[in-house]
Amino acid sequence: MKLKFIDFFSYRKWGFFVSTILTVATIIGYYTFGLNLGIDFRGGIVIEVRPNNEVLAQKSKATLLERHNDILFQSSGDNMILRFQNAANDTKAVDAIRAEILAIDEEAQFIKVDYVGPKVSQDLIKKAVLCFFWTLFAVTLYILLRFNWKFSLGAILSLCHDLVVSIGFFVFTRYEFDLTSIAAILTVIGYSVNDSVVIFDRIRENANGKQKYDIDAKTINQSLNETLSRTIMTFLTTFVACVALWLFGGDNLKSFSAVITFGVAFGTYSSIFVSANILPYLNKKYEFKRDS
Repeated sequence: MKLKFIDFFSYRKWGFFVSTILTVATIIGYYTFGLNLGIDFRGGIVIEVRPNNEVLAQKSKATLLERHNDILFQSSGDNMILRFQNAANDTKAVDAIRAEILAIDEEAQFIKVDYVGPKVSQDLIKKAVLCFFWTLFAVTLYILLRFNWKFSLGAILSLCHDLVVSIGFFVFTRYEFDLTSIAAILTVIGYSVNDSVVIFDRIRENANGKQKYDIDAKTINQSLNETLSRTIMTFLTTFVACVALWLFGGDNLKSFSAVITFGVAFGTYSSIFVSANILPYLNKKYEFKRDS
């Protein structure tokens, strides 16, 4: 598929401007609203129950909503998932909730009962932070060994930018942030890295023979246009699958599929307008002119 030549480098300032606005908005939003933390990080009780019929399911919901102001309902096929965010994390609280449901629906089947205590949730938060750190470290090391420090620094700036904006997606959409959200963000980072590495490979090929990979605007534009058809096809096929998962995957996968759908689109944008276009600024020999 042959596409029209696009001067991507001329749009670099707009790309940096949009990225800066989104990053600043995320930081402000995080300290203003915070994340809508799920039970994995806040602690609480999760009960998955299969009601005997729809009438009893609706009656159970109404009764539980009257007695508990911290309950969230989700559906998973014929099952009903109950999330109590502020309930005491012990067997007595679970038994009390189970008794309330059985008082309405004697034949209700309890598929799963989980509860997360405050110490466990704090430990999960620490592990999530370490997971992000070591992921970024490993990616940086890989690109540093495969390319050079300029590519590595450009990639890490782009990945940090993707990480921050992905968190901003949760801040402003108020989707629940739990362990599956961590997996979704790491998937987005992996997708963005894959896209960036393909572009970096072409930039290195086109800059081969120049002293210390002297990267200029012409090299950037040539490389981005040569990989554009591949980038578009990869984006479209992945994006369509993510949208389908978002629309038809059910409530349990709603936040996971939503952030992946957003992240695939944003990761493609950052690979083109951030990670690639930032390289000339890291080149000491670069002169700010667009000549042939």
